[in-house]
Amino acid sequence: DQLPKSNIAERKTIGERLVELTWNSGDINELPALERYLEVAKQLNDEKLIETTEFNILIAKNISKNLDIELIEEKINKSFFEINGFKFDGTMISYSDLMKKFGKPTKIETIEDECGIYLSNILYHYSDFIISVDKENNKAELVETFFKPNTKFYFDVKSIISQQISEKNFILKFGNYLNYSFKNPHYYSFPLDAGTFTIHFKDGKLF
Repeated sequence: DQLPKSNIAERKTIGERLVELTWNSGDINELPALERYLEVAKQLNDEKLIETTEFNILIAKNISKNLDIELIEEKINKSFFEINGFKFDGTMISYSDLMKKFGKPTKIETIEDECGIYLSNILYHYSDFIISVDKENNKAELVETFFKPNTKFYFDVKSIISQQISEKNFILKFGNYLNYSFKNPHYYSFPLDAGTFTIHFKDGKLF
């Protein structure tokens, strides 16, 4: 703050260092550093830097650092996917329904799953998702979903996540449930006891 406003280059360097420091700390409020950096961006009249910094300020203001993990887990446990008009039981579908509704996969992958994260070590790849299958027990579970026009995620009865939602509106609506790292931009996670549920935006759209 003691640097003269005319010393833009030095203010930009210090601003970058302050922002980087808050990002690396993980527990410092990023907002003051970002707001100072925005002043420099406006001085430089750098439209791209202004846009990026304003977006980061939106995140800093709306994504909470004090999350209620139990509440998030409760909501995720009641959530479900709808793909091509088929409503999954959360992320689950019977193997028979998978074959009936989506047919044969485009690719079958065998993976190592020593930690037992998936239903089995067999993954079926489809254009809309990747799914772990357990034919013996007639079960399948979504591993990764690609948000296309026919994909919806029902976070609750009133909150549907689809390609219709912009990244900005997603942050404003779900910020109280999300984890975010500025070092991994555009990836947002709903934290759970057993891991995370991650959503990715690319070029402002769900990916």
